[in-house]
Amino acid sequence: MSDTPVSPLERLSARLAPLRRVGRGLRDGWLIIGVTLALLIGLELAYRAQGALRRTLRGESLTPSTKGHPYEHEPWFATFDPLRPQQVAWRYDPYRGWWPLAYRAPGITVDSNGLRHAAGGGERLTPQRRVFVFGGSAAWGYSVRDEHTIAAAVEAALRDRGQDRVEVVNFGQSSYNATQEAITLLLELRAGNVPDVVVFYDGNNDVSATFQNGVAGRTLNQALAADRWRAARGGFASQVGDLARHSLLFQRLQGALGRQPVGRPVMPDAEAACVDVARYYHGLTRTVEGLAQSFDFRAVFLWQPMLATSRKPRSAWERSILEWAPGYDRMMQRCTAMVDSVMTARQSTTYVPLHALFDADTATVFVDNWGHTTEAANAVIASRIADIILPMLNGSRTRRAVTSAADDAASLSLAPAR
Repeated sequence: MSDTPVSPLERLSARLAPLRRVGRGLRDGWLIIGVTLALLIGLELAYRAQGALRRTLRGESLTPSTKGHPYEHEPWFATFDPLRPQQVAWRYDPYRGWWPLAYRAPGITVDSNGLRHAAGGGERLTPQRRVFVFGGSAAWGYSVRDEHTIAAAVEAALRDRGQDRVEVVNFGQSSYNATQEAITLLLELRAGNVPDVVVFYDGNNDVSATFQNGVAGRTLNQALAADRWRAARGGFASQVGDLARHSLLFQRLQGALGRQPVGRPVMPDAEAACVDVARYYHGLTRTVEGLAQSFDFRAVFLWQPMLATSRKPRSAWERSILEWAPGYDRMMQRCTAMVDSVMTARQSTTYVPLHALFDADTATVFVDNWGHTTEAANAVIASRIADIILPMLNGSRTRRAVTSAADDAASLSLAPAR
């Protein structure tokens, strides 16, 4: 045994030795993680680069071309960017999903209530009657300026028909389906905001959400939203997993292994899925009709025109539009026919399919495969809507007067005694 004394520094060093080993382990661990992440990022960048190179060699553009686009020569189109509102400010609504905040850009105005500006031009008089228009991005006006949305064009068309005291409110929202629209209507009614006529403009989102989720009635990207929610609550591992699912290389590997990437279409059986869509839409319209009867307004249900269901001669631009997923056009056609069959059997319902509206039109009507239409086409759609709802608005005057008197009597009966 050595009698050499141990200095305080040596004793401290001996005590710190386990901590140094832990520190080296943590350092080595982070080094391994860092190198692994760098390697994965390098592989991802290399995979994306080779994909871009292959597309370039095939003559494909990395960004969508506007050559032949119906607006390519319009001076306003260069600064019109409908995607920007989706990247600016949204709040999460517990009943409906994402709801926009106020926003303004060239040709796009979203007010403090999250609604797209719908004034149809001209001097607006104090409105006596109101029309609510519900729908997805086609109703919101994804491909058009404020004054050319369907709602704005309906208001202008009604003014041309001598109805200058009708306000048309655009409740359309990006990606919304009929269920989210019905909930929006219910919330307005709950707040005492009762219209004379409501117009539901649907089709694409109800079918595409079914195509994506395999079940009718769910929202678009519902699985992806749920996955992100879990990732946000699941700590670092879940965050890494969420990043991995955004990797094109990871998605390619999932496909090679026969697994379905999150948020990708599940390719349902078209026949069974369309039966589900028709049943869902039938039940939803019955729900709205019940509200209409209870609150004394009229409801109109329109199935929007789509490139997949229209028989119009295709313009050069429309011929260039590719189906966004294999089998989707066929499913849209089948579901549309099935919804038509179910809804036209209900003679008490104002259901109007608009598939044939542009069958003789040789100009470009559809700007993409999701039912977004040109400004000129929106005017045609709005004219058809105005013709449908005009008798309803004229009939609402007497009906409203009777209902208002009954409501006043009911309010008096609920007032506290003095």
